[in-house]
Amino acid sequence: MKQQTLLIALLLFVSALVNGQVSLNEQFEKSWNTSDTTEKRILREDIAIKSPDSEYGLFCRAWLLTLNGDYPSALELYSKAITLKSDFWQSYYSRGILYEVLTDYTNAVFDYTKVIELNPVFADAYINRGNIYQNLKEYPKAISDYNKAISINPNDPETYYNRGRAFLYSGDFSGSVSDFNKAISINPDFGGAYYNRGGSFYSTGNKTKACEDWNKAYTLGIMEAKDALDRFCK
Repeated sequence: MKQQTLLIALLLFVSALVNGQVSLNEQFEKSWNTSDTTEKRILREDIAIKSPDSEYGLFCRAWLLTLNGDYPSALELYSKAITLKSDFWQSYYSRGILYEVLTDYTNAVFDYTKVIELNPVFADAYINRGNIYQNLKEYPKAISDYNKAISINPNDPETYYNRGRAFLYSGDFSGSVSDFNKAISINPDFGGAYYNRGGSFYSTGNKTKACEDWNKAYTLGIMEAKDALDRFCK
């Protein structure tokens, strides 16, 4: 009878641990998926308090440190979270963002690539890696990543804009105009798309359309467009 009682107690203890972990998982996923920044912070502060040394607690503590600008400590905690949970793609992604902010592009690309391996339908990882490749002037790689992101989410104007810039800088003016057109069709007030489309038009000798786009960009608050208007549209 005593052994049976101990067994039941052990089973109840394990069940409580499992249920607690599931609850923690669900709370973390909720914090990841919400677009409400206040809710996100409340959820993550709670996780950090309840389970500071779990993979989710370490992640949340790292995220909070990031808000306070303590990037070295945040990187350390994200890495510890990955040690506990090797498939923790959210931690790779968040660590990658920090590496990118610190212009450590080698480690950022490594982390974004790892995210893509673990979650190949997470478009933001392709976009961020594409942005790094674009900064490094590796335009074919950037365009390839934007292509993949667009195949996952075809309604994001920023991705078309980013790919349009990669086409522009690599000399594919037709491709850049097409992408800026798409970005503008999704978001008609996308000043940066007008500004860069103006650059594409000017590069092909279409000064009239270039000046029209730069004027539109300026009315939407793109200050660089005023310089283009003053230099090329008088």
